Amino acid sequence: MSGFHFAERPDGILVYSFKDSEKNTIDDWVKKSLKIQEEYDTNHRHLRVIHQLPTGSLSTTSPYAVRQTISLVGSRSSTLSFSSAIIIPNLYFDMAVQYINKRIPYSEHIHPFKDFEEAVTWLNERHRRFQQGLPLVSDDHI
Repeated sequence: MSGFHFAERPDGILVYSFKDSEKNTIDDWVKKSLKIQEEYDTNHRHLRVIHQLPTGSLSTTSPYAVRQTISLVGSRSSTLSFSSAIIIPNLYFDMAVQYINKRIPYSEHIHPFKDFEEAVTWLNERHRRFQQGLPLVSDDHI
């Protein structure tokens, strides 16, 4: 059974939760993400996602998860309006996100956060810009 779960909040933000970084969990996440990205891109909607990574002292990511993340983000359509907030539970994940962001061109749409509400605020500000027809630039966290 997979450790990936997703839910849509009333404000339209999708929350992706991970209990682990096992291969089947990552594969489920990639499959679902590709489907959702295609749907949002086709309908010209702004995809806003919060990734809640596993917590706990033994929570780590795998080389497979890192490779799949780079592949997934690198394969997204250039026309997709996308904003991703990643809740960083520990230093190990923080280093992994930095590593991934350095390997993805135009990764300004991805930001790490320690606080869930701070992530929601950032996503809502980007969505406000999307609704106003403004570019989704992110010089810093809101």
